Amino acid sequence: MKVLLINPNTTAAMTTQLLASARAGFEGRMQIEAVTAARGVAVVASRAGYAVAAQSVLESWAAWREPVDAVVVACFGDPGVAALRELAPVPVYGLAQSTLQHAGPNPTGYGVVTPGPAWQPMLDELVATWRLGRNYLGTCAIDATGLGAANDPERFRAAMQKAIDDMQARGAGTVVLGGAALAGAAGRYASAARLLDCLEV
Repeated sequence: MKVLLINPNTTAAMTTQLLASARAGFEGRMQIEAVTAARGVAVVASRAGYAVAAQSVLESWAAWREPVDAVVVACFGDPGVAALRELAPVPVYGLAQSTLQHAGPNPTGYGVVTPGPAWQPMLDELVATWRLGRNYLGTCAIDATGLGAANDPERFRAAMQKAIDDMQARGAGTVVLGGAALAGAAGRYASAARLLDCLEV
């Protein structure tokens, strides 16, 4: 099975990290390729950036020339996923919807921890749209963007750990680490709750 990861962020280092994490997690089960958006924003952290990223997803797909069996839009929030599903002849998945559908059945509740304050209301809206709110305990969005994971890793990690602790204190049995920059990062944090990598499912 051949899968294409489309990173709607223009940060190539993020694509490299995503590809490495995906290949490590699904080794031997699928062939994975990745592409970085040719234009847009370095990291999606606002509604305006989200709108641009959605367009970039469609452009990235239009420029891809090799056959694939599925597409994953590698941005937590799934910009462009619904539109690409109209165009692509293969299944299209988004990190957020796929992960939240997996976390949702947890009877002890689930929450999201993510970089970028703008994502808190945006994810609340997406959860409502996807009708996944039954066990949803909300989103803790730290005051940073996904770029902070590389630019200021110690501060970023401390802020993430505090948000994870706060979400667990709300009663979350599962904490989703939401964000392309967090792919493969679950092992860096400690929690009695299950930490769910958004590239894991």
